[in-house]
Amino acid sequence: MSVAHKANVQRERWLPITTHRLVIREFDIDDTQGYYTLESNDDNARYQDWPPRTMDQSRELVLANIESSTANPRTIWELVVEKDGSMIGRVGAAQSQPERGVHFNLWFSFLPSVQGKGYATEAMKVFIEELVRQKGGEVVVLEIECDPRNVGSWKLAERLGFEKHSLTEKAYESKGGWVDSLVYRKNAV
Repeated sequence: MSVAHKANVQRERWLPITTHRLVIREFDIDDTQGYYTLESNDDNARYQDWPPRTMDQSRELVLANIESSTANPRTIWELVVEKDGSMIGRVGAAQSQPERGVHFNLWFSFLPSVQGKGYATEAMKVFIEELVRQKGGEVVVLEIECDPRNVGSWKLAERLGFEKHSLTEKAYESKGGWVDSLVYRKNAV
């Protein structure tokens, strides 16, 4: 059974979520070009641990996202954000520390051309609501970790109601230099 076919028959895959401007949905193999466009530019790679992605890496990552959507129980969610049928970004979460309750590390990435228009806020809001809804009344700890130089990311966390939890100087080495880590946290039910 192909990865894509297996993913489509699993119950862990999400149905598309539609807002008045966006569709947030699972990846399919046709998203390779959109993923490459999003993650192959220097602007999007600036605050990430990796250099701009190649087309081959983009294809592998799209397939990995499709495959992770078949896991049961699922611990990684990464979804496409579309506007007018085109991929403009991605949102994701990894469930960690299951022995200490429900804890999600969240991430997002959007094309530079659509930043500053509220799309990331809109997409993350409905994505978080669905994650929390699926946990059925459990207390959910949500975290967004970012490079403090990435003002757009921490401002988005604040718009979503997250509070500054910690700032660690020289948290890790990336691209030949030390990077600080700024963590925002929020509890939800």
